[in-house]
Amino acid sequence: MSYEELRSLVKRHFQQQLTKAKDRIMNQGRLSVEDRQGYEGAVSQAQSAIDINEPLSLLETDDEVLTRFIGKYELDIQAASPRYRQLLDLLRIALRDYSKAVLDFDGQLDTIEFGQPTAPVTVTHNEREAASTLSLRELVDAYTGEETCRSLGFENRNGKGRLLGLTHGNSRRRSTRR
Repeated sequence: MSYEELRSLVKRHFQQQLTKAKDRIMNQGRLSVEDRQGYEGAVSQAQSAIDINEPLSLLETDDEVLTRFIGKYELDIQAASPRYRQLLDLLRIALRDYSKAVLDFDGQLDTIEFGQPTAPVTVTHNEREAASTLSLRELVDAYTGEETCRSLGFENRNGKGRLLGLTHGNSRRRSTRR
């Protein structure tokens, strides 16, 4: 199993757990004080595990956590192998980020937004008509001058803008105004 596949598996595992946590919150209500403290503790513990190599869990050894995860997904990863260490590192990062995501989701429920909907943008008939009568070429010519457009390789054929080569020799002199 490649590192990318291992990372994807860990991400998928925690994404499933996050979906379950969000569903539970939406069905049963906000996190309790104890649950919130549990997730905050998990963030702190996982960060300490990342920073100073503390155990991932206060209740189990890292080997027990890894053995359970490896068994669940029937992974061919041996203890003390480089992949074993990589899996531990990934689980630490994922647990921290998962716990933060649950807290963030719950935190979004702290307020109920009653903001005013934005007013739709209205364009008057005169503005619409004026905009539809200018071609792109006319607009560009008005701001940069016709010769400047040609020197940059921009030419308008049949009302459609077209970028030509950037050399002066490739541009042909044509009148595009109707």
